[in-house]
Amino acid sequence: MVRKYLQKFNEILYKNRFAYFFLFIISVLLFELTAVGIIKYLLIPLFFFCYFLYILQSIFLIKRSYFLYLSRLLILIFLIVEIFFAVKNQNNTIIQFNAKYFIIGDSIIGWKNAPNAKDERCTLGIGKDTVYDVYYSTDSLGRRITSNFCKNPVYHPFTTTKHAIFVGCSFTFGVGLNDTSTFPCLYGSTHTDYQVYNYGVGGYGPHQICLLFDEGINTINKESVPEDSGFCLYTYIDDHMNRVYGHGGNVANKYGNPDIFISKNKLIRKMKSAYIYWFLNNSGIKQYFHLNFSYPKTEAFYKRFADIINYSAKKYHDIKPHGNFYIGLYPKKECIADTLWIKYLNPDIKVLFIPPPDDYYENYTSYVIKNDQHPTKKLNLYYINEVSKRIIKDTL
Repeated sequence: MVRKYLQKFNEILYKNRFAYFFLFIISVLLFELTAVGIIKYLLIPLFFFCYFLYILQSIFLIKRSYFLYLSRLLILIFLIVEIFFAVKNQNNTIIQFNAKYFIIGDSIIGWKNAPNAKDERCTLGIGKDTVYDVYYSTDSLGRRITSNFCKNPVYHPFTTTKHAIFVGCSFTFGVGLNDTSTFPCLYGSTHTDYQVYNYGVGGYGPHQICLLFDEGINTINKESVPEDSGFCLYTYIDDHMNRVYGHGGNVANKYGNPDIFISKNKLIRKMKSAYIYWFLNNSGIKQYFHLNFSYPKTEAFYKRFADIINYSAKKYHDIKPHGNFYIGLYPKKECIADTLWIKYLNPDIKVLFIPPPDDYYENYTSYVIKNDQHPTKKLNLYYINEVSKRIIKDTL
């Protein structure tokens, strides 16, 4: 039986050898035409899958199969449309260079910064234009290096007496900026009595931040942050709600996304595959029409979102009972539009409403990295100065 099908398969290959050679050439061209983003790795398998269905039909002598015919037709239509929009997007495509090994996968938290990175070069380009060309450094726990941490890589109890823990996403990490331009670093440069810890990671939301305190990750603890007094600042932008929801926003990745719920003060974690959303977010069709998925604007979801932050705050206070937990609304006006979740926060959490600078729109290009939308050093400096004023008031 097996020999019969192998013989039939060989006959098909022999009869159609020129067609399959042509198929191979087309596939190479497809790879080059769609070398924009990771979607290229999905188009070629789909392309071959169409012909796999044809071969399968031929081997088993299936003369008519509307299901196989319709499957091939739909896949081919999708491929043609996807290639068309991928080519149209060619000049506006984001290309990340030299950051291949900086982000690593993790089975619990999804992804994280690589530890012990020293001047890791990260370059972002759009089309042929360079958006930024910077260097990132991290310590043994993957925390972004801050200036006073560089000066004191080993804890000295008589040098720093308080901690300043910064948690958040790429804004906190400082994407597109060198180490000394992040707002955690800017805080440390003017508050030398604080030991500064930058736990920011690109693409994170509060569902991953809570895992930094718990669930096997536990990188924020009494040993990693030895100072008893101080504060923890979570910097919020609206896209964090999409990230908690797990179905869209600007982050869809190959590592998977932790699905977090808090029930009776206990953390429930599942790992949600992000392949389908990663596929859609890298689609030429989605990018061309600027399509986005959004979280449900329901009371249940806002409460879920707030409960995750409440959990992080409680975990922080468990290890640092003399510290304060703050939420900073980053002063990039287009990033802060939905704050309905705030009413579900625990009363001991302090929310810092930081308005944008008065000249935000007049001098927009000085506050935001061109063609990237991440903040510049100037906006970071404004933000951390405003945060500092409010934190100082609490300590008086």
